[in-house]
Parts: sequence; structure tokens; C-alpha cells
Amino acid sequence: MTMHHQLNGSSGSNGVVKTRRSHRKSRNGCSECKRRHIRCDERRPACTNCTIAERACSFPPARQPQSQLEPLPQPQLPHSPADSHLSRKSQHSPSSCEPDHPVPWPPCGPDPSSTSPESVIGAGRYRFAPAPPAGPQTLPSFTESFTNTAYHPPVPPATLFTAEHLMLFHHVSDAMSDCILARGQIKVVLDIAIRHLIDAPYLIDQLLALSALHVAFTSKPGEMPLNGTIVSFRNQATELQTRALSSFTRIAAMVPADDTATCVPRFLFASLLSNQVLAETLLQHQQPQPLPYHHDIMGVHGGGGGGSVGGGGPSGGAISFHGFIERMVECIHLHRGVLAQVRPTWDYLMQSELYPLLHITHDANIAAVTLKSGTECAALRQMIDAAASSVSRYGDASPPRLDQASADACRIAINSLQWAFDMHRALPDQDVPHAPSAFIVTLEAEYVDVLRTLLPEALVILAYLGVLIHRCRRFWIFGTAGANLIRAIAGYLGNHWHEPLAWPLKVIEEETD
Repeated sequence: MTMHHQLNGSSGSNGVVKTRRSHRKSRNGCSECKRRHIRCDERRPACTNCTIAERACSFPPARQPQSQLEPLPQPQLPHSPADSHLSRKSQHSPSSCEPDHPVPWPPCGPDPSSTSPESVIGAGRYRFAPAPPAGPQTLPSFTESFTNTAYHPPVPPATLFTAEHLMLFHHVSDAMSDCILARGQIKVVLDIAIRHLIDAPYLIDQLLALSALHVAFTSKPGEMPLNGTIVSFRNQATELQTRALSSFTRIAAMVPADDTATCVPRFLFASLLSNQVLAETLLQHQQPQPLPYHHDIMGVHGGGGGGSVGGGGPSGGAISFHGFIERMVECIHLHRGVLAQVRPTWDYLMQSELYPLLHITHDANIAAVTLKSGTECAALRQMIDAAASSVSRYGDASPPRLDQASADACRIAINSLQWAFDMHRALPDQDVPHAPSAFIVTLEAEYVDVLRTLLPEALVILAYLGVLIHRCRRFWIFGTAGANLIRAIAGYLGNHWHEPLAWPLKVIEEETD
């Protein structure tokens, strides 16, 4: 039997071969009818032949005239969260609908909030969809499609940590053993950060941020690791701090303030964050060499230059004195937030693995309260009493400079500052930030409001804080910051306030390394 017989059946009883019946071609018929060489009525979605035979009916794509093959210019579409979400879904979900060939996405820049493999690998102008996965593919459901455009939960970047982050982690463990909260306690902090990497990712991010700032502060320009610069490491510190704050805000909102399961990483995060913010705030007024005593000292009115912290730190870029005080006020508010994080779980923290870090300040605090208080702030108390009195320091009757509320706010701040001086003396190691941070944490909101008005008495109190910072100058975040703070306040207030500032100015001239 010939091939023609096999395709069209055998001959009849009379031995005559039946020929294939002719049919009219249907150019736009379905694929099944074309394969079977039968006429298709082109009925959609399923033609009559396929419907009767219960076959799967599909139509090939319609041919377009040559003039229509040219793609029309498409407007550049903005990159939306929905695009990112659907792109991620198409890459990872085998059930998503994907084209037969890679198609270009609308051109867009990398998402600054995340670091994904696409942004690293896709160096070209377009990003391309991946090849279609094996197996059956289905269209997304109606509900799924519209849910994707209605809500987009935050998705962490595919690559959480880079090679630079690993370098910063090594820098923490290798070069910052005496630079995190307390000497010799870096292993405890690192162990806690790694153990809580999943439920408290903000802690490791903040630790890396502080590491980047330490590199910027302590490395010489020609010795920066990974060919970095002071500016690049400071920017990286800011980026990591922002990422840490974002995750901390989201996670902390879901737990009560007295939650003991999360209080350890929350306390460490708040402490490290406050150190970084204080360092960056004090950096706003840096000067490598003391300037002559005059009103425009250190570019108080915008003309000063930057300097270094801790011997070879980054340039600070001096801002106006008003701007610096605003930054200082924000820093104080953040430190007061640390107290809000610590207070509900303090008893638990003292019994936790953080005891080696906390008992140092705890014991110094007991000594500061029980032992005889010092006299560092005696002149401040006399200044406030005179300003609140109706008799001026020259003996003539005049309206008091300070109202009762402002005077009380300053007195409370002075008491806290004297307590901080006493604590500093009781510490076994005085090259630590504990005493200045303790004072800032305990400041009342009323004093902060007075400070914001640039009241001279409030600024003099801040200059006395500069003395405390100056006595901790060997700690890397301080350096010359205390002396610079005192000179900035003296320059702003002018010669009329030289007498109240005499002691702070004397300290920074005599107590030098």
C-alpha cells in the first residue's frame, strides 16, 4: 500500500482509489483545522469543527501588513512599585504569564531603596524578562491581578549585604574592640547582632553604619579601604542608618515597650544610633586649629571651614550657629527617646547578657549619687540665680532676665550636668562617652525649648557640656568636638559673656594632650 493509501484509506470493493476531497482554503482558520486540511469557519473562541470534535481550538497570531510591523514609539513610562512587584513575581513564580521571547521593560534607573541582582547585572539601558520556565503556564487570576495593583508590602532587596558591608563587619570585629559602648565588649555586641539578624535586622545595619563612620573618622585619606573616600564612607553610614531606622520603626511598632524578648537588640540599637547622631552633630562645628577669640569664630555666621575629628577625621562643613543648635536639639530629642526605650525594661536588662556593659555606668551612677558632689557647675547656679533676680550683677534694680519657668528649666539641667560630671569622675575608664550621653539623655524638654531660642544662659550650660566632652576627647567620636563647641558658643555670645565662659575656655587651653 502506498503512502497515499495510508493517509486516505484503502480502496473500495471495486478497487477504485478514492481521492482526497478538495476544500477551499481558510487563510485565518484555526491551527487544528489547518493541520487536518479541513475548512474552518473561523468562529471564535472555538470553531465549529473543534467544538463538535471536542478538540482544543487555537488560532495563530494574525498576520499584519508590512507597514504595521514597525513598532510605534512608546512614551517612557514611570517605574512604579507595581512594575517592581510584577517583575519580581515573573522572575520567581512559575505560574506567572511570560512572553515567548525576552521583551524590554521601559527604561528606568535603579531603585535607590534596594540592591537587586538586576541592578548589578543589568548594566544596559533595558532590563529583560527571564526565559519562560518549563511546564504549564497560566494567567494570573482576576483577584490576584488587582490585588497586585492595590497593595505592595515592602519587599527586602535580594542582596541584603554587599562586599563593602562584609568589610565593615570585619572592621568592627578587628578595629573597634574599644570603640563600641564599653571597652572589650565588642564580642558581646556582635554575638547579639548575629543572633538577632532575622528578627532585629536593624541592629546589624546600625552596627555597620557606625563602622563606616569610624572608618571615615579615623582613616587617613590615602589609606581608605576599598579605594573609598571620606565622603563615600560617610554616605554609606547614612544609608545604613536610614535602612536601620526604617526596619526598626516597622518592627518596634508591633511590640510593646516592655517586651523583654526584643528589649536587648532594641537597647543596643538605640545606644549605637545615639552615638552616631551625636558624632555627626558635633561634626558640624569642627576646626583643626583654635581661632582668635572674636564674634565670627569658626564661621558661626556661615563662613567657617571644616576640620577633623579624632585626628584625621572627615571634613565637617561648618554650618550656621543657628543651624548647629537646631541639629543639637534634634540630637537631644533622639537621646531622650533612648531613655523611653530603656526605662520599661531596665530591671530585665540589668539581669541580661548586657550586664557587663551596663554595670559600669550603674556603679558610677550610684557613686555619683552617694558621694560628695563636685563644684564644676557652681558658677552656673550663681548665673541663673542672678538672671532670675530683680537685681542685676551691677547692683542696680532691673527686670529679671529670666522668667521663672526658664530659670527652673536651666536649674534642672545644671543639676543633671553636675551629676554627669560626678559620674565621669567615678568611671574606671574616663575615655568613654557614658557621662556626656547620660546628661543628654536626662535633659528635660523645657530646657531644650529654652535652648532652641538661643537664650545665652542655656548656651552657657551647653558650653559646660563641652568641658565634659573635652575630657572624653580620646574617645573617637569626640576628639576636638568639645573644644570646638565651647569656642563656637563663645564666638556667638561675644565679649559680654566672657566671664561666665571663663572656666570652659580655661579648661580647653590647659587640658591638652
